[in-house]
Amino acid sequence: MVSMPRKVLFIYSILLALTLLLAACGKASPSATQTPTESPTPAITATSTAAPGRLVYVTSAPADSDPYAALISEFAAASGLEYVPSTVLDVSVLTPDAKIVLLQTAPADLGAVLDSNPKVQFILLGSSELTGKPNLSTVSARPEDVYFLAGYISTLIANDWRSAGLFAGNTPLAPGASQAFINGGRYVCGKCNPSYPPVVDLPQVTTLPADSPAAYWLSSANDMLLYGVNVMFLDSAAATPEVLSTLAADNVSLIGITAPPAGYESIWAATLTSDASAALQQVLEAVLKGQGGQTVTVPVALTNVNSQLVTPARQDLFTQVAGMVAAGEIGTQSIP
Repeated sequence: MVSMPRKVLFIYSILLALTLLLAACGKASPSATQTPTESPTPAITATSTAAPGRLVYVTSAPADSDPYAALISEFAAASGLEYVPSTVLDVSVLTPDAKIVLLQTAPADLGAVLDSNPKVQFILLGSSELTGKPNLSTVSARPEDVYFLAGYISTLIANDWRSAGLFAGNTPLAPGASQAFINGGRYVCGKCNPSYPPVVDLPQVTTLPADSPAAYWLSSANDMLLYGVNVMFLDSAAATPEVLSTLAADNVSLIGITAPPAGYESIWAATLTSDASAALQQVLEAVLKGQGGQTVTVPVALTNVNSQLVTPARQDLFTQVAGMVAAGEIGTQSIP
């Protein structure tokens, strides 16, 4: 028979063994620690900077006398384009980065150039029969509009409609210039019948070769004075010193297409001009956005205005008619 102390010792040993076994079973086996891996650093690749688009201006005029060179250059800089002036239109300027090409005059093969460069927007400073092309825009100031409006303003301010014009005849506009002048005058007064003698057709016009001697121009001016003319338009070739001094002595008001000669400001009524700067800026902005095929006709404007001879009300009338002429609402080559 086992004694009580040994029995207690045996039971204690059994309990101790069970306790150790249960403790061992309760411990979680340690998990393997994962070593963090570094993300691969992306390789640095060289990036190429795209070349800026080019704005090419093809012109034969010297930059210091070209009325649009500064405007075009400034537009290019403001638009992030490289400005490239050139005297020729060839493969040297029609490069893949050419975005806008501005032409002072149209080359003979303009149609072929447009078809060969469909992604280039062309702007022509003049009129063209190719206005249906989506990559051609035109900014034109029709010379015949100037002469029509010269006849209009001369007759509008003349006493008894007695206006006249002296024209250079051996120019590309002749005889269209003098006829446009007559039509402009008759737009004001219809048949323009004077109210006192001498009764003559008005407005009066005389056309001479541009290189005529000064005596010929003076003789024509004197003939006009016999008809009681009191307002006269002078083409550039006709504004000789002899003609100017003779007309000034007779107190004839003058209209021209140049600034008034020194000493004749008091009788110079106005200068007609057709500055295309604002229209060109408008078209440049449009074609830069890809809106090609623009056709803008520049209205004729008055500068060097003597408000004593051309009143503000008559200036307003001129502006209205000039806008209608530019819009094609008034034709210059027929009596409206």
